[in-house]
Amino acid sequence: MMTVSGCNVSGGKTVEIDGHVFEVPKEHLVEGTIPWLPASQSEGLKFVINPRAQLKEQMIVTIESIATTCRPKSAPASGQLASACSAALQGVASEQVGRNFMVEKVHRDGDLTQWEYRLKDDGTVVASCYALSDAGKAGLCTSLGHYKSLVYSVGLRDSDVQRLPSIREKVHDLLQSWEKAGGNKS
Repeated sequence: MMTVSGCNVSGGKTVEIDGHVFEVPKEHLVEGTIPWLPASQSEGLKFVINPRAQLKEQMIVTIESIATTCRPKSAPASGQLASACSAALQGVASEQVGRNFMVEKVHRDGDLTQWEYRLKDDGTVVASCYALSDAGKAGLCTSLGHYKSLVYSVGLRDSDVQRLPSIREKVHDLLQSWEKAGGNKS
């Protein structure tokens, strides 16, 4: 369940998702809806990791409850989502990607317009991408993870995938700094 209460003193918003209460500064909030996202995805907290960056370089994170994201009545459609949901459901400590972050780019069924980045050591998918043009050289990606018992997705450019460990660390640091004491500790 997600609840948004009014503005706080700093001009941000207080947002509750499954017992986690976050005080989100206004500069990080994504106001309104994003036209290309389905309505069901607009129920979670959306925030910008890097609000001072140029618009095309900003990364948006959507964080939702596992009830919304994982839909326990049916299996997740992707391995990346299944991993994030499983970790959040089991209360596994928020993941940290190690310093030896080595990925390989794998095209889906020979399609040059869609690919995944997988960890070289175990094949875990860390990002799914699609091409911005038919040339397939630049793309937009989504990486899924979890923060305590919540699942999040972060949108990033293909060229940012190598920085994924620091991007995830930034997501966790922001959420931890915004979470009010006494909130859900799972």
